[in-house]
Amino acid sequence: MKKISFRSIMALGMLAVAMMLGSASAADLPNPVVRALPSEVTWFDGFCVNYWKQTNVEPYNIQIVNSSSIKVTRNSTQNVPILQVYTVEWQLDEDTPNYGSGTLMVQLADFQFNVGSTFTLTIPAGALNVIVDNKAVPNEKVEFSFTLKDSTRDPVPDPVISPAPGELDVLSGVNLSWKGFPVNRTGDGYGGYKKNITMTYNGGEPQNLETTYQGVESELFWNHFPSITIDAIGRKAGEYVITIPGDCLQIASENNGTVYITEDIVLKYTVTQDSPLDLNDDIVWFPAKDAASFTEGDCTVILSWTDYPEVDVNPDAGEEPLCYNTTEGLVAGGEVVVPYMTFNNGRVLFDFSSFQPGTYTLDIPEGYFLLDEYTINAGASYDFTITAKSNNGGDDNGDDNGDDNGDDSAVESIFANGKGVTVYSLQGVKLLENADAAALRGLGKGIYVVEGKKVVVK
Repeated sequence: MKKISFRSIMALGMLAVAMMLGSASAADLPNPVVRALPSEVTWFDGFCVNYWKQTNVEPYNIQIVNSSSIKVTRNSTQNVPILQVYTVEWQLDEDTPNYGSGTLMVQLADFQFNVGSTFTLTIPAGALNVIVDNKAVPNEKVEFSFTLKDSTRDPVPDPVISPAPGELDVLSGVNLSWKGFPVNRTGDGYGGYKKNITMTYNGGEPQNLETTYQGVESELFWNHFPSITIDAIGRKAGEYVITIPGDCLQIASENNGTVYITEDIVLKYTVTQDSPLDLNDDIVWFPAKDAASFTEGDCTVILSWTDYPEVDVNPDAGEEPLCYNTTEGLVAGGEVVVPYMTFNNGRVLFDFSSFQPGTYTLDIPEGYFLLDEYTINAGASYDFTITAKSNNGGDDNGDDNGDDNGDDSAVESIFANGKGVTVYSLQGVKLLENADAAALRGLGKGIYVVEGKKVVVK
């Protein structure tokens, strides 16, 4: 009797099972139905796929075999990130039963795109199994394309830009709006912006710009406002180019609830002349103009501007600051000196310690300083007096507020009105604010500038 091997028995068993179940092939599958969610609008978040047993009533269940092989492209070349691929139960309504994992969902990670973009979903053969009569049937290749369009309203209008690109006397911000479509910056998912808005000056390095929203927030779209202002400042003559990259801004339709993203926007402006900002009202002189009196050998004038923490010399400046000895009215014929300047924490320090007693005028020419990268100063002047030292080393007027004899009466007299004071070092650095006598003495031994006067603490 011929022996039958164990391997042969197993092969016969598998053949018998196959004869009972029948062969599973793609020919048993209906054509897949693919839809974009939602379809035919300018905002969607992915695709759904069904293999219908009874159309729109009962689908075949789907098993995912290889989710990483499923791809979505935009305009044939650009890969669109997929957030997840999964199956969900399908149910016609509350009165019909669930049909297991009857719907394949392909959810996109980035789901805001412009009208006219064409998207293609590709599911390779064998990426899925469709369960037909308890048989796992591998899918054939699925490829589905559609073009985003808006069937419910007119296309998004072009932005209204103010001021319009072109020539300007001064660039002091740019506002954009979309005729009733509220706007928002596109987030990066981590609390920041997805892309930066930048500006270049005369082809130099791009600088990031801040933005502010204008108007009342939309009731339908969180953090969307009627318009947005780009904080672009240009007061030096030259070429300014503002770049708003694509996908930097979102435009929302309150009519149909869809969201659009902008394409690249490039704005070019030419500032035709230097336009200094009139900051005379914001100039901070120390000492103040009405207290500008110094002792010979110890005179420092400090200049700063409110809300401008950075000050530097304008590389394109022409005239330099000049100081005139105006004693006896000799404005034109008096001594003219270019003062020695240092910069400290947004302040300009003018050192006149070598000047002789007399009355002086310090002239600051327009455009000599840059208060930020694109803002230049207006012209300004400052009058002050230098008095001779007395024999005891103090002021010749007998005022002991400037004496360096260490008499505590000088300190106490400063606080006679009960108000706190601001204390500076001789270099113009603010040390204390709203200080009392104890706080001043707590600084230790030294000479300090208090209320425009020098005070010695021993």
